[in-house]
Amino acid sequence: MSRLSKALEQRALVKDAIIRTGQRGNPTRPLSINPLGGCSVGLNFTRSTVEVGVIDLGGNFLQHSHRKISSASTQVLIDCVRETIDALAEAKSGHVERIFGVGVALPGDFEEKGRVLAAHPLFADLRHRDLADEFEKRLGLPFFMNSDSNSATVGERLLGAGRNFETYIYVYLGYGVGGGLVIRGEPFFGMNNNAGIIGVHFPDNKPRPSGLDLMNTLHEAGHGVEDFQDLEKIDLAADPACRDWIKRAGGQLRTTLRFPARLIDPEAIIIGGRLPNEVHHMLAVEIDRPDFCTETELEQKMPRPRVLGSMLGARAGVIGAAALPIYAALFNDDAA
Repeated sequence: MSRLSKALEQRALVKDAIIRTGQRGNPTRPLSINPLGGCSVGLNFTRSTVEVGVIDLGGNFLQHSHRKISSASTQVLIDCVRETIDALAEAKSGHVERIFGVGVALPGDFEEKGRVLAAHPLFADLRHRDLADEFEKRLGLPFFMNSDSNSATVGERLLGAGRNFETYIYVYLGYGVGGGLVIRGEPFFGMNNNAGIIGVHFPDNKPRPSGLDLMNTLHEAGHGVEDFQDLEKIDLAADPACRDWIKRAGGQLRTTLRFPARLIDPEAIIIGGRLPNEVHHMLAVEIDRPDFCTETELEQKMPRPRVLGSMLGARAGVIGAAALPIYAALFNDDAA
């Protein structure tokens, strides 16, 4: 243990502190993560905004910003990351000496070995391209990407409600209906980063429990909703159109989530994504009715998973994206 600890200290990944108790013998030297051991850049975005975060090894934000964009093109996204890295260097932070890489949460699923994005139709510029190759060549840093749902699942595990559970299903409501899995404390992405896709149960040509569907519902009700940040201007808990949507979408999710809940046997199901957190919590209450996972006589005798709203909301995505390079560098070469 001493040799391992010393090796980690030499890499500036952990630090120790001497605690003297006044008793004989060597003082205790508890180890802790060294936040100054490095940092990582995370990127999460919508049609009109980009969120960039720089986190250190302790999970603390060194920088966190939102900015308006005209379109979510590869050029715009690369420029946002480059500006953040340049600002970090100008600040002369000790963290900048070791940037583990850049992680991006992407709106869509993957076509080929987790590298080519089958992007949501609203992000046509990102479709069918090897984004990992483009970003890495342009930025000169290790680049890692995953779906926005998988990224948010990691973020929730690190700093949100997922810290309280070893096995859970994360439901991500954004432009589509995504999901993520944490099994025995480890995120499970699948062979092509496509594990946890829940949206296949809800056809695009019918009402579905997605964040985009809620925005369309509110737009039809007369609200000026163009993107997710516009939802913050509405008293959603009091809005009749939103309440009706919660009832319908919660019922859809309650029916569908029964199947992965019985397949995975999780401790919890966490509802999160792009929507305001009050919506996540209202949906959790609507899903967690007495008939959830109790349709058969056998199920009525079995434990039910807890259903709860995210603690981080939309912020989980950028935290999880920034964590991807750290996971890859320190823990798991397959984390990307």
